[in-house]
Amino acid sequence: MKKMSMKIAKDQERFHSDFLQSQKELGKEFDPGKGKVEAERLRSFVLSGEYEVEQKSVGFNLGMMFRSLFEVADELSEFGFHILLAPNNSAVATCSPQMPETTAFVTSDNPVFTIRPEGNGIASAGMGFGWSGVEVYMPVGKRCCLRLARGLKPAHGWVSERFLRQINLQTMANASHFIYSSRGEKRLGRLFDEFGCKVKMGENAFIPPKAP
Repeated sequence: MKKMSMKIAKDQERFHSDFLQSQKELGKEFDPGKGKVEAERLRSFVLSGEYEVEQKSVGFNLGMMFRSLFEVADELSEFGFHILLAPNNSAVATCSPQMPETTAFVTSDNPVFTIRPEGNGIASAGMGFGWSGVEVYMPVGKRCCLRLARGLKPAHGWVSERFLRQINLQTMANASHFIYSSRGEKRLGRLFDEFGCKVKMGENAFIPPKAP
């Protein structure tokens, strides 16, 4: 909000107009001369950057949660789904015991994540649900994971050990603090130390409410 306010304040005409309109909505009226002085005084303060913005209203936070909920639900209503299944029993039996991340899905304290494949094995993480090409993943148990995307037809099927590992590493990267697994092995702990909690919303990933 601070960066956005400073950006808006650089446009003097727009800032003055927005200031006078907001004051009018609050029931305050200024004569043209005084209004311009007050608007410019506030604009100078905003441009100085000598302040911090804090949001302490519980009601506002709750309201934004519901607003986001309805916007996300509207986007997801256009998505199809696949149920991704971990390798079957015969495949699991052949897996190396040193690779627990290839035999079962893990989940985390931030279990829903998005990616948008860019081609050549590269994908962007933390994209908003409204972006074209975005895929949504949510592990729902050690044996299955929900995948959502536009254009998918309802289906289910086994995934490869390699794909399962990629999903698990992405789950780790999107975790806030913890992962949860049906297997408590040291290798998972080492992988989480290396890959865990790497995606930080607002820092290296951004989820806008609507598509650009």
